[in-house]
Amino acid sequence: MLSPRQVAPDRLPAASTGRARDTRRRVAGRIGLLIVLTLFASACGAYEVTGHITCDNETFMFTANGESPGMQLQSAGVHACWPHAEAVNFTSSDRFLYLACWSDDYAAQGLLLDFTITSGSGVIQAFSGSPLWKVAPGDSNISGCSTPPEADIASAMARRIPTLSFVDVAVGCANPPVNADCYGRWGHLPEISPAALWMWFDSGQQTGPNAPFEPGFNHREFLVFRLDLLAMLPVPTRTTSWGRLKAIYR
Repeated sequence: MLSPRQVAPDRLPAASTGRARDTRRRVAGRIGLLIVLTLFASACGAYEVTGHITCDNETFMFTANGESPGMQLQSAGVHACWPHAEAVNFTSSDRFLYLACWSDDYAAQGLLLDFTITSGSGVIQAFSGSPLWKVAPGDSNISGCSTPPEADIASAMARRIPTLSFVDVAVGCANPPVNADCYGRWGHLPEISPAALWMWFDSGQQTGPNAPFEPGFNHREFLVFRLDLLAMLPVPTRTTSWGRLKAIYR
């Protein structure tokens, strides 16, 4: 017979059993929470970009995570040359999205697109003409639709971007309806939303009612258009995520 102070090894007191069970639950809960937070942070940190784009005359798309000297640009795999509208569908965790654009200095110049940006924080439309877009001149002109090596464009942009001063874009007419035109130069592009507006950089060096879009002119091209994705769709912080999710795993 066991003495009053002895306890059979396979029969722990009820209180000890309850504490052990609670400990196991807390450990399992925290492990599950860490898994959820990891997946959540990963999803929120990725930006999906979809839509269509055209440029009169040519554009390449890149991304980068910062804008300091020595920055590296990543190709988004998007290249468009007028008059074709190219489909865009890619995902990146980088903060900045860039478009290198230039014209042929001949008839007209402009950029038209209807991007939708999706992340774990929400969905936003970043159509051309939106104040979300900023632009800066690159001051190194390129012939229209000459399709220079993409790596050369990326290298030239990486050298310039850290010292560029980005400003608001010049906004022109909308993607016109069928059988209509914009400035007598651009017709309807069915792939792109009619809510998209032609945009460009205004160097202030061209006169006329349709400047800087028409007639042809070199507005200190090539141009660099920029979207700050983090500013548009900020990634939720770990603190916020923990506060919302920890109650599930108590």
